Amino acid sequence: MMETKLDSWTQTEHFRFLIVCLIITIILPHMFGSVCVSLLAGDQTSCSNHIKVAEESYYAGDFEKAMEFVNLCLREAGATDDHRVKAYTILTRISLIQDDLKTARKYIEIILKIDPKYEPTIEQETPKYVNLVAEIKTALSDANTEKGGFNKWILVGAGGVATTAIILLVAAKGGKKDTENNNLPEPPAFP
Repeated sequence: MMETKLDSWTQTEHFRFLIVCLIITIILPHMFGSVCVSLLAGDQTSCSNHIKVAEESYYAGDFEKAMEFVNLCLREAGATDDHRVKAYTILTRISLIQDDLKTARKYIEIILKIDPKYEPTIEQETPKYVNLVAEIKTALSDANTEKGGFNKWILVGAGGVATTAIILLVAAKGGKKDTENNNLPEPPAFP
């Protein structure tokens, strides 16, 4: 319950608390220092709690409340990648229920940027969700392959142009040099 109090504090109250914690940590580091540090850091439990409330709200059908708590977690500095994946998973579920496929795709792409190995199963998610993740993964994989192939041809073409330019430069320099030094020596005199 301390987290709710911290969420409602102003910046001035946070600053005062920081100063008091700093003093307490210096004077009695073993007794109170860790308490202050965990309270100031938000201790990741608040994000876990936000995700928990968001999931409960989602399953209760209160999508606005679920989105509100997901956004609280995403705004926290201490949100881990796991928290962010769970948060965007809830947002994706809500988007799919609301038939907002474009937004659901956007959220799944964010999840895949956070965790490229993300692989939901039918046991965890709906078939629609799992199929959409697989479809987006395939599309991203194909886009990377095409991009890689295109880049490969650019490099091959650039290499060919560079090789041709070098050959022409060498030939041009060699040609001038050869014409200047191509004079045959005078033949020896006849006896």
